Amino acid sequence: MSGCPSFTLKEVDAVAIEGSKSLWIPTTCIVENTKYIKISKWDRGFCKFATGQTMERRSGKTSNSVNYQCLDSLLKLRRQACNSALRKALAEAEAAEERPTMILTKRQKKDTQARESDRAIAGHSVYLDTPETQRTASVRMQVLWSVQSADLWVEYSQANLEYLRSCIMDEKATQALGRTRKRKAGEARNLLADDSQRLEDSQEPEGEGADGEAEEPPAMESQGSD
Repeated sequence: MSGCPSFTLKEVDAVAIEGSKSLWIPTTCIVENTKYIKISKWDRGFCKFATGQTMERRSGKTSNSVNYQCLDSLLKLRRQACNSALRKALAEAEAAEERPTMILTKRQKKDTQARESDRAIAGHSVYLDTPETQRTASVRMQVLWSVQSADLWVEYSQANLEYLRSCIMDEKATQALGRTRKRKAGEARNLLADDSQRLEDSQEPEGEGADGEAEEPPAMESQGSD
């Protein structure tokens, strides 16, 4: 019919939030037949899922976010896991006399620090042995390789999501806030403008994607919306 707006059908993943009519529609991707979910400190849908409350960052309001130390700790664990995976891959290549590149042969094996490009050597994902929390046991969490991104791409599973929510609820109770990078004046003005625009969020379904700041992973197939 003329004059009707066009539309596109998409299949997306949705996380139902218990006790709420809201749905969190996260960004997901599939890498080597495993589905991952994007976890960002500034994802409003993830905030509602993890804390039970809408994200609030406006001055003069009671703050609510998922900016807690547990997420910073997982980023640190990811970097350590990437370093270990790279060193193992280099040692195996050396033992088999199949050194991947001339550049890698010059790098020190015992103290090599992983780079983003090293996923081509060590693989697209690593495993984290997470610490126990007050509410749940440790989990072995598969995440996509990265040593720079502020976002975590975590294997999409009930156990991983329960663990993440548990961590955040524990630290919300103690206000163990995480790190935030300093922003330039122009960025701050843009954020204020964005938050003013988001005043209408309470009239919309929660979590129609993430508003994180980090790079996208090397996804082969992607689903969901930012």
